[in-house]
Amino acid sequence: MSPKMAVHIFRRGATYYWRRRTPRALANFLDRPHLFMSLRTTSPVMARRLATQLDAILEDAAMHAENADLHLVTVPN
Repeated sequence: MSPKMAVHIFRRGATYYWRRRTPRALANFLDRPHLFMSLRTTSPVMARRLATQLDAILEDAAMHAENADLHLVTVPN
């Protein structure tokens, strides 16, 4: 991996993946300690771009959840 690799991406085989710890504001709602997804790219440049966008989206969602003081409850099926 290159020294400029983003901290939330890693490569498995040729494909890059993004993984982040779930922010506390969303942890109870999402019911998982980490978020993980394939970036569906083999390009390190594209992986960094996508990871940066996903980081921003996640941070924005966490900020909105904290500011809204949502008491999100999952409903059993």
